[in-house]
Amino acid sequence: MSIKHIFTFIQNNRFWKGLLLLILCIAIIKFLYLYWYINHNPYYRALMWDSVEYDAIAQQFLHDSFWKGDVFIMPPGYPLFLRLIYLLFGHSTLSVLIIQNLLTLFTIVLIALIGRTLFNGKVGLIAVALYSLYGAMHFYDNKLIDNSLVNLLLVGSVLFFIQGLLYSRTYLNFFLSGLLSGAAVLSKPNIAMIFLLYVLAILFRLRKKGIMYALIVLLAGSITITPIAVRNYLVSHSPVMITAYGGLAFYGGNRADAKPYFSGLPFTLPAGPTFNMISKYIQETTGKAMSPAEISAHYYKKGLRFIVQNPVEWLKLTLQKAKLSIANYEQEANYSYDLEKNPCKKIFFIPFALILALASITILTRKFTIEKAILLIPVVVIYVTMIILYALPRLRTPAIPFLCILAGHSLYQLIIEKYSGMKLIRFFVFAVVFFFSLSIKPPYTMNLQANEYLQYGLAYGNLKDFKKAEYWINKSLHLEPANAKAYAGMAAIYKLQDRDLDTLHYYQRALKYNDNDAEIHNNLASLYFINNNIEKASYHLTRAYQLNPYHPSILYNMALLKIKEKNMKEAQHYYDRAMFFGARDTFQLRYYFSGK
Repeated sequence: MSIKHIFTFIQNNRFWKGLLLLILCIAIIKFLYLYWYINHNPYYRALMWDSVEYDAIAQQFLHDSFWKGDVFIMPPGYPLFLRLIYLLFGHSTLSVLIIQNLLTLFTIVLIALIGRTLFNGKVGLIAVALYSLYGAMHFYDNKLIDNSLVNLLLVGSVLFFIQGLLYSRTYLNFFLSGLLSGAAVLSKPNIAMIFLLYVLAILFRLRKKGIMYALIVLLAGSITITPIAVRNYLVSHSPVMITAYGGLAFYGGNRADAKPYFSGLPFTLPAGPTFNMISKYIQETTGKAMSPAEISAHYYKKGLRFIVQNPVEWLKLTLQKAKLSIANYEQEANYSYDLEKNPCKKIFFIPFALILALASITILTRKFTIEKAILLIPVVVIYVTMIILYALPRLRTPAIPFLCILAGHSLYQLIIEKYSGMKLIRFFVFAVVFFFSLSIKPPYTMNLQANEYLQYGLAYGNLKDFKKAEYWINKSLHLEPANAKAYAGMAAIYKLQDRDLDTLHYYQRALKYNDNDAEIHNNLASLYFINNNIEKASYHLTRAYQLNPYHPSILYNMALLKIKEKNMKEAQHYYDRAMFFGARDTFQLRYYFSGK
């Protein structure tokens, strides 16, 4: 087909003409958004939180063998995607963001095709409009986060599944559906349940004739997942399918002190621990060396034990998760879309509550059809896993594209159907869901705006722009003057500038508001140690060790302190423990203890 034929086809087809116009407008807005972000947001040049981990893993894949290293604790799918981009374009954040924005444009085309395939072209275009004017998606396209990749893979998988199940019953459609689902699972292992629902849908629809198609879906999924499982086994000699984090995540969301949102690992370790460090902690606390698979199973059992022994508390926690999962605000304490200052946000005026409320009309008040059932497969998978684990983050959940299609169908039907008592009921359902979603308040006790200012300050500090770093942290302290993290953050900024007196002052202020932070005590001890104030260094280091006896940096500093105190037996003890937990050694101390 020539280019002339393509243009003629688009010109004579209202659906494609409308879709092309929408994509053109969205593309212009998206890249204006990206332009502002590059020039005004410090996160573009100073990666933060999960982005740092993803980038580090991708560079490790780039410079070292994929078959080496530790068992995966973070899903490897997105780092592999980053590795491919870095291989083609060099280590460039801009290249990643441009490609992610392009992936979302492709996702928009697939959403339109699903809407047209299941309902009609107008539903597809309405779904695209809702998705395109929903700002959180565009916000995350401009972060080193797996959002755009997972959405494209999952939407593509569902489109091929629809084609295979309802229209063109070929092995290829089911194979591609399984392959794309498997690729999505590499970035979001918690959605692996989609294979079970795919198989059930095939067998329900096709009976015995569907057995081969179901096997094809499973085979295709295993093609993408098997290399990761093999790699994990080779590096750990333990059967880990994708990551060894499953049991930890489950117990993290199902324990006595669990929050309905992500509340960290169920033990105290430094930020971003390797799985080797976690396994050493388990060995230290249980007295038993465990493989990664055994550790994951250990925490699954602990989570299940909590559920069985505390059914009432678990039910309350689960209801809290369910409630948070439909809240309109973005509950993440970091990467907060609600606090984004990009002027292009004004165009993206569609809130999550509106999409959810419109989708609820189709889900709750219309006849249950095979089309609706297929769209609900990814929605059910994602929401069930959120409630099992924790409700975070659901504004960028991969369920959004499918909720937009359901919402598009609802809006189209409301426009064309005549007034009736049933239409009034549908408006009532819409109003109840919409206002309930809006009414749910964030569960955080922290001031989210103050926290965002603090993160800006730390990002500018990483960029060595100390003037802006101080400006943003001072704004954070103005909003929340008793925030120990902000004082510690300012101390860290002054430490980078070798301003010891200011560093000391702000660490002391931090401890005034939180005397139970091991890292603040450790940092203060290091400062006193450098200035040869051994008495105060000993006090704060001992306090740090009491709060966290497994932190490698604290253990290492304890070894240094004991050498200073000429207590060589204890120095050796702390040094050995520091190395056991993965501390970064120095030549002097290594030579001192081993002579190597």
